[in-house]
Amino acid sequence: GAQKAALAKKAGADEYIDSKSTEALKEKAGSLNLIINTIPVYHDINAYTGLLAPDGHLVLVGLTPTFLAAQMGVSKVVKHSLIGGIKNTEAVLAICDRAQPKILPEIMVKPVQDLNWIFEQLDKSNDSGIRYVLDIKGSLGEKTFGTCQAPAPTLSTPEGMSMKMVLHEIFKLMGCICCQG
Repeated sequence: GAQKAALAKKAGADEYIDSKSTEALKEKAGSLNLIINTIPVYHDINAYTGLLAPDGHLVLVGLTPTFLAAQMGVSKVVKHSLIGGIKNTEAVLAICDRAQPKILPEIMVKPVQDLNWIFEQLDKSNDSGIRYVLDIKGSLGEKTFGTCQAPAPTLSTPEGMSMKMVLHEIFKLMGCICCQG
């Protein structure tokens, strides 16, 4: 919606497509060559694949049933990637640094003692777009190791993370008509 559009524009996006707007999805159908999907929870990717040009690709980053299904290699359009390792992460950061305007995330540096709080914030939503960075060097050492007294985070149960859902997503990626709805 409007909050995410503002966040995208602030981050340097030329344009924003509201994935919840049927009209916006129809208007931009077939227009994108690459979508990097970082949604960390189960969601239907059909809205996104419809945005792809004929030779376009949707790359899933984040452990979801669709990500696991994509590992089977049954789709020529949907690809997957874990973090990619340090070398690949550095390459992505270099691309973001060379972009005009630069692509810079909004970050908040927190001590490791706030990790449980960070998990809870991310579990609720991340509509703010903030990326949390743990200050390991400044907040974790021999003097602080094992001193965290924070209660364990209260997190919601992840939706869709079952073998049944993974199999459903495999068939969906294979083009099974009964799984598309």
